[in-house]
Amino acid sequence: MTAPSDKKLTAFSNLVEIAAAINSGLDPDSVLPNILDLAQRTMDATATSVALVDHATQELVYVIATGKYGERVKQEVRLKPGHGIAGWVAQHGQSLVINDVINDPRFNRAAAEKAGLIPRSMICVPMRAQGKVIGILQAIDPRHKTAFDQDDGEFFEGFASLAATAISNAQMHKALLKQQSEQQERNFARQIQQSFLPSEMPPIPGVTIHACNESALAVGGDFYDVIQLSPTKVALIIGDITGKGVAASLYMVRCLFDTRRSCSVAGENMSPAGLLTAKNNILANEAFAQLATEMSSSQAPHPPIFVGMICVTFDAASGELCYANAGLPDPILQVDGRSESLSSSGGPALGMVPGMTFNEDVRMLHGGETLLLFTDGLSEARNLGDVEFGDDRIAEALAQPHDDAKDAVDLVSRNVLHFIGSAPRHDDLTMMALHFVKP
Repeated sequence: MTAPSDKKLTAFSNLVEIAAAINSGLDPDSVLPNILDLAQRTMDATATSVALVDHATQELVYVIATGKYGERVKQEVRLKPGHGIAGWVAQHGQSLVINDVINDPRFNRAAAEKAGLIPRSMICVPMRAQGKVIGILQAIDPRHKTAFDQDDGEFFEGFASLAATAISNAQMHKALLKQQSEQQERNFARQIQQSFLPSEMPPIPGVTIHACNESALAVGGDFYDVIQLSPTKVALIIGDITGKGVAASLYMVRCLFDTRRSCSVAGENMSPAGLLTAKNNILANEAFAQLATEMSSSQAPHPPIFVGMICVTFDAASGELCYANAGLPDPILQVDGRSESLSSSGGPALGMVPGMTFNEDVRMLHGGETLLLFTDGLSEARNLGDVEFGDDRIAEALAQPHDDAKDAVDLVSRNVLHFIGSAPRHDDLTMMALHFVKP
């Protein structure tokens, strides 16, 4: 039996494969079957299907379906707004994981009998494009277990996001035939990238957290994550992938999945230094294996991918802050109206030195203090005179009065934007603040 963490990694890894399927073409007749095939295999479902909203009637129309009764579903099932489980999901824009479908009051037995399939367990998630629900994605009856669970629903939402991206951009392509394919690719990747960054911060008593992520191009390699480890403890991660563009953004997705998996396994005992050390070994081994393969086959070597990353844990109950740094600027801490750099022994970016062991530093935070993590896109932001913003200006901005993490990020953002003026952006810019509220 597959361990839950391994199942998560497999599902998340397949999302990158689905992204490649999206970029392989712009015809939904070819893209959607690829997505549904991968979704069905990953979810181990008996059947999967996509229904789109008919803008003329607002009915849900099944455009593609897998499984024994897929063709019958496509030909015979149309749902009026709000009717059935799928209609409810489309109308309310909320995902459902149902493990007793027949007894659910939203179940449309007539439509199910017409399709020839009475499900026992179902996941139904909305697909959104430009803020509107354009359809739904369904998975029916897992093959090797009794019912789907909430983790399955979370993973399937990722599939729905990618499917919506495929459909929306295919329709866009039909209207804008002369649009360059590279620009379309960047739009796809940006949507994918942003969908996997945290949309909400975990509720930690006495703590506010806020982040911003701005790419120099349509997509970039910067990322951040916030993971709750216990009711009072949280992990903050910020990273910078070498390079920019689609490749960096997809590698960013992998980094997010890997770190989330590690944090999930370790729980409240997660060590920032241990996380960086383990990740470094994986990346370095992969880089050397790739180089060996290319050399043995006389292939032109690809540039290796390195990852700058800071990992922090903070426990609001004790005020203990633990942090480890791999190749990013030192965090800055605001204390009593002044700011100081949290320098550490640190180490190089992940993937550069095999066998590297990272050290961990500890600091006690007190009420009213604010921690700022950032990538070098902030400190190295340049104005028209080619002068860098620098750590000192970041510290000055953070030292200004603020009430919470959002205020702190906004202060720094306003200062750097004023500083660079009309100068072009040279690098991605990501920062995240944690504010420990005064008791």
